[in-house]
Amino acid sequence: MKKHIGFPRDLLERSIDERLQYFESYTMAHPFQAQTLAKVKRFIFHPGGVQILNLFGIPGVGKSKLIECLEQQVWQEMVPLLELDPGRIPIVVVKAPSPQSTAWSWADYHFRFLNACKEPQIRHKILPASMWRTKTDPAKGTTIQRRMSGLELQYAAEKTLEYRKLLAVVIDEAQHLAKIGSGRKLLDQLDYVKSLAERTRILHILVGPTELLSFRNLSGQLSRRSKDIPFERYRFERKQDIRIFQGVILTFQKHLPISEEPDLVTNWEYLYLNSLGCVGILKQMLLRALTHVITEGRNKMTAQDLKDAELSDSQLEKIASEAAEFDALLTSNPNRRKRIMALIGMDKVSDKSLVSNDESNSRKPPVGVANPRRYPVGGNEN
Repeated sequence: MKKHIGFPRDLLERSIDERLQYFESYTMAHPFQAQTLAKVKRFIFHPGGVQILNLFGIPGVGKSKLIECLEQQVWQEMVPLLELDPGRIPIVVVKAPSPQSTAWSWADYHFRFLNACKEPQIRHKILPASMWRTKTDPAKGTTIQRRMSGLELQYAAEKTLEYRKLLAVVIDEAQHLAKIGSGRKLLDQLDYVKSLAERTRILHILVGPTELLSFRNLSGQLSRRSKDIPFERYRFERKQDIRIFQGVILTFQKHLPISEEPDLVTNWEYLYLNSLGCVGILKQMLLRALTHVITEGRNKMTAQDLKDAELSDSQLEKIASEAAEFDALLTSNPNRRKRIMALIGMDKVSDKSLVSNDESNSRKPPVGVANPRRYPVGGNEN
């Protein structure tokens, strides 16, 4: 008997909400997601000195789903240790709120972080007495006042990071950090994240669009302590990408809970154009089309259903321009490397001598140049 591939057939007898929920929650580990996920997990378990990880990609590429999978996998891999230390929280995901006013609020962020950690009595946190300040009033004598409530939340958040032994904090929609009041600088915002990661020795993962990269270039300190991980879309000009994208379409096609399976793969170019090679955009488009089909009581998805589910041309154009910018960032620029060499006085060095290879390990130094040797540490050489 041939094994059925796709959605459970009994879904066809279930409610509209159950069928839509099935497809909406369906996840596949396509190659770009799996590769990006593996890179992020490697830094979570072995940071190698990295304090801030910038995970960036264009809208619709699937960042939110990747974060969801990341959180699940980290918890699963930590199960043996969590059995010995049940109070530990290995990873927390906080969605950075879009400020209602013009200024970002760290107090709001700390509240959301504590809530994500399921910390009790958040609104009743107080500072330890050692952090209170004393105000002297000649008429009334000495009175003790606590500092502003925002610091209480900050202190509680930092202690939670310490006591819960987190490996990583994920800040989704991290571009909202740029929404600051006129009295503060963006660099101050990122310095705080860097300082927090440094003090607690806990990796902070900033997730958002390509503008995250302009954040970390504000200072050399931020750049050297951070690492960039791009989450790519599938590119039309790469044949391997197209084969994978066609496989993604086929998998979604098999999991659409309707009795007549549509032939989506035949129209892969149309679907690529309307998703720009982004799995997230593709899935949302198919979900909208599926909703139209099921709510009308039909069993077949038509070309018109897909047409009605498209993003508008202006929406696609905006995302496509961001995709072009993203692709340009990933393209190596030899002129940039030459500028770096000129800045540090290496502009006369041949490019060939900068290539690492196995043969260079056995190459002898020129006449008159001493062999490299290990120098003593912690004292003067006799």
